[in-house]
Amino acid sequence: MNNIQSGKSLKTLAPIAGVAIALIGSTAIAAPVCQWQSPIHPMLVAELFTSEGCSSCPPAERWLSTTLKTGTLTDRVLPLAFHVDYWDYIGWKDPYASAEYSARQYQWQKAGASQIVYTPEFIVSGREYRGWRNPATFRQMLSENANQKAPVTIQATVLKGQADRLSIQIEQEWQGQAPAGTQTTVFLYEDGLNQQVDSGENRGETLRHDAVVRAMLSAPKKPSGGATAQMNFPLQRDWVRHKLGLGIVVSGNQGQRIFQALNVPGLLAQCTEQPQN
Repeated sequence: MNNIQSGKSLKTLAPIAGVAIALIGSTAIAAPVCQWQSPIHPMLVAELFTSEGCSSCPPAERWLSTTLKTGTLTDRVLPLAFHVDYWDYIGWKDPYASAEYSARQYQWQKAGASQIVYTPEFIVSGREYRGWRNPATFRQMLSENANQKAPVTIQATVLKGQADRLSIQIEQEWQGQAPAGTQTTVFLYEDGLNQQVDSGENRGETLRHDAVVRAMLSAPKKPSGGATAQMNFPLQRDWVRHKLGLGIVVSGNQGQRIFQALNVPGLLAQCTEQPQN
């Protein structure tokens, strides 16, 4: 992943999930600290729907951590773990779970990506993926993507900001006109989480989690793909900041077609001017 050291008025839009979004004019609003750009080839986006209350989920999470999180795949795959809340009734409340993430999984089902909702479930670039136990099928997916060229380039810049907020500027450059209905979704995730489970199906286990989605938002849709968006994430006290990562996905057809993605693990650890904890 490249690390490049490198308006006039802001039109503020309605906050989405507690995150402020703005469209930027031609005048720079802050000096960039760190900057990343997506690769030439399209990236895979691997979404895992999981829960600490599910005894069959830890193997899927280990596969995410040991296979998808390897350094050699940083510019090939964006892994994201969504902890759902519909297992909480069984006796253990997953501290990372959100009704928003459960709704996302049901939206995938409604869009035709899978027939049923279950855990652990992988949705890889808009399609249900049951082959995570078979290394050959995943290698084939990587090989097919490596020979393609993404139609859009994503650039993300971390801006100097306040200690309790992360400001990210996102730009896109399309090879031609952006398709109608294109959507940009931004994720803030955390690696290296550990949790002692005291009840439920995983009682007595200490579970390790990576790529746990902490915040998710959608950028305003841009008819020409030429506008720049700024995302402002409030940083929660319980987030370990040097373990936070950034994921950006540009998609179409209700998310089922992935045009391109960007994965930046250890975002703030690389941007040394940002506050650490």
